[in-house]
Amino acid sequence: MHDLTGNYTWHYVNNENKIEGIEAGAPCLVCVENINEKGPAWKMGLAYWFEKGDSLQLMDSNGVPHQFDIKEEGFYVVDDFKAGGLYQLVGVRYWTTIMEPEVNPEDVLTIL
Repeated sequence: MHDLTGNYTWHYVNNENKIEGIEAGAPCLVCVENINEKGPAWKMGLAYWFEKGDSLQLMDSNGVPHQFDIKEEGFYVVDDFKAGGLYQLVGVRYWTTIMEPEVNPEDVLTIL
């Protein structure tokens, strides 16, 4: 059995225009602060870091490619299911890189 626990270093974002230390296209776990009528609400999700000038091509279910050109660096949510969406996240306050598993998920998951 592999040890699947790990340490994640969370980075605080005080200025979304000055984030450093992320490789373009890297998957990250991000925390976004959304303000609603009850106050701050934190949402966690998977996002990718892209830099200005990067591009991304997604294929839709019909095999049609969709090209996205990144006009502004930042964290983006990639809609793989529809291949029609690339959304920049605003309000990211924390991020951490995601470690790629070195094991097959079927070797460590129990599905009921």
